[in-house]
Amino acid sequence: MYVKQKEESDIYSNIFDVNVLETLQNSELKIAPNPASGNFIINFSCISSTKSAQLLITDVMGRNVKAIKLPATNGSVSLNTAELGARGIYYIILQEDGMITKTSKLVIQ
Repeated sequence: MYVKQKEESDIYSNIFDVNVLETLQNSELKIAPNPASGNFIINFSCISSTKSAQLLITDVMGRNVKAIKLPATNGSVSLNTAELGARGIYYIILQEDGMITKTSKLVIQ
């Protein structure tokens, strides 16, 4: 009977998967009010070990509309719908250390 020994890369892969899962479960992204027709607030929470975070706002075609570098791992950002342009559907993406951790849909009326 042949038993394959775990290689170092297998162990690293398992540790990486746990870290990714923790990040995805502990990050938060909430938008209010939604749908919006004026000012709206994006509340976010990243895991404490995050070194850099940003919010990306894209339209339904995937074009980048706005990028906001976040100065902290928890907080809120206030925006006006006029900053994004036309009415429609937008996606707010929370990116932590280069990895997308949360996505929420925003409807502008």
